[in-house]
Amino acid sequence: MKYLRTVILLIVTVSLASGCAFCPPIDPKQKLIMQFDDSMIPLAKSVEVTVGKLSPDAKDQAIFDEVIKRSGDPGLTKPFAGYLLRARIEGDTAVILLCYPDGKEGIIEDVTCTTRPDMHRPSKSPCEYMLDVKKVCATR
Repeated sequence: MKYLRTVILLIVTVSLASGCAFCPPIDPKQKLIMQFDDSMIPLAKSVEVTVGKLSPDAKDQAIFDEVIKRSGDPGLTKPFAGYLLRARIEGDTAVILLCYPDGKEGIIEDVTCTTRPDMHRPSKSPCEYMLDVKKVCATR
């Protein structure tokens, strides 16, 4: 009985010491999404505030340049350096799309009328706008 207790204690100790060695690994895309999610919030808020002061046909870097100019915060887009960051205006709101550097796969899409990023894109999702802005903003 004492031997069995020692073996069980040893198994529990080894399991705890190994941390989460038996846990499945975190999906690299999910890890990337978690990294970018919190940085997307202040960027989206700044874009939302600026969108009414832009030409309705403004897009991508022109939007981000104006946001940085008006906010005075060049750090808003720094977390996304090396990735493709796109934006477009639809009505009185904007949509931000974050894609992998090669521009082939989307990571996050956010309509700026909401608080949190709206869509974590599934793997192999194209770097194209997919959300219906009117529907997303109607639910806020």
